[in-house]
Amino acid sequence: GSPKLGKGTFGRYQPYILLLISLLLLVREGFAMATVNDFQKANNERFWYPLVATPEILAVALFSIPGLVPGKRELLAQPGASQQAVKVSRFVEVFGEGKN
Repeated sequence: GSPKLGKGTFGRYQPYILLLISLLLLVREGFAMATVNDFQKANNERFWYPLVATPEILAVALFSIPGLVPGKRELLAQPGASQQAVKVSRFVEVFGEGKN
């Protein structure tokens, strides 16, 4: 089964928020690819701040919305949770990064 939308304030807007995050990261990566051979333009502050820094900061801020990304327990509770997901989850727990 597919994961259900979150129950929080932004629950029904989850797909739109994730789409916005994707678009922001596409802007960032598009600029990086367009200037990969032009070091001067890539490091020009007039372009770098609005096309690299701002989209990345906004994407991180949007990812921090509570309930936007399901927690590990919610993912593993899904009926179709794969064995690979369980293995990855255990690996993360062992190395102390899974504090969910």
